[in-house]
Amino acid sequence: MSGGKKVKILDIDIAAVERIDPEAAAILSSAVKAARKIIRRRANLDAAGKNDQTLYILAGENHWRTAQRLHHVVLLEALRQQDQPMSVAYEYPHIEFSEKGTKDFLRMIGWVDGRVSQDTWDYYFNDPIGRGEVTMLSNLCSLSHQSPYAMHVLSNYMFKAHTKNKGEFIALNSDAARTPKGRLSLRDAFTKACIVDCLGAAQSGVTLASPEGMWVRNVHMAECLRNHASWQGARYAVQLCGQDHINGDREECPREQSLSAIFNNKAETVFSVFLGAKKADMDGLDAKYRINGKNLPEYEAYYDEEAKSAAQPYRKIPEDMWPDFRNKRDEKRFVNTKLKNMGLEHLLK
Repeated sequence: MSGGKKVKILDIDIAAVERIDPEAAAILSSAVKAARKIIRRRANLDAAGKNDQTLYILAGENHWRTAQRLHHVVLLEALRQQDQPMSVAYEYPHIEFSEKGTKDFLRMIGWVDGRVSQDTWDYYFNDPIGRGEVTMLSNLCSLSHQSPYAMHVLSNYMFKAHTKNKGEFIALNSDAARTPKGRLSLRDAFTKACIVDCLGAAQSGVTLASPEGMWVRNVHMAECLRNHASWQGARYAVQLCGQDHINGDREECPREQSLSAIFNNKAETVFSVFLGAKKADMDGLDAKYRINGKNLPEYEAYYDEEAKSAAQPYRKIPEDMWPDFRNKRDEKRFVNTKLKNMGLEHLLK
């Protein structure tokens, strides 16, 4: 099946994809169903006179599952093709570099060279579009071990959409800043403010996956996305994150401290996209304002692109729990084949 840049996601013949690649069809079908339901929700808001109200979309994932990050790419492209201003955030720390670090990073990768004007630096430090460029470039250089190639494809898609559609598609990271040891950082003013807001004091040493850490991070993600959506005048604002953040997991993340609860408490309009969730994961959410993608391939990927075989991180877990994809070659073959068979190979470029 051939594809090009003018391919409309919602017009693809899913039955034709099914005949050549049932797994690709499952990913495409799920993303299309989610997109159509989200678009209807947007239309209903407009019909009710709420044209200026942002529709927030919480799209969950299991970080290890390659197909779920691929699902994000297809869903985002379907929404982008509606030609509406949209902000898209990923669950990575919202700030990676100091001003000096930003300069060093951009010079290191060759994004800038020679004498650079202060106006240019101000653009990268202070303008949401410029900061988004730096953020997405940083994501492209990240060394995640969880479905690394799929994450690279997602980051590349977000970077290209951000840079080609300046002001219409704003990409950002929205999670709280953290220390090298995996604690919430008090050195970042916004993260510190969220810690104080949630915990009543600037507590140090808060771990990322503790109930306190999850609460702070959810508040941080919500406020970061709301700020960008307000600045942009976004009609769609999407948070991509681990699925437990959406509606809580009854352990580390109580439901009342979940993203959906935080947005609802702010009287925002929310739509949730789950992937292979259990019924309990969606308790309390109106079925009209959520969808649960099913039958997606469940292959998991976990590896270090730069490590030798003997040093691969998956070797630290029991062999019967090893992931399906343990190197870039195998994960890349899966991702590229699925996009090609959907007619969306151009999204890899």
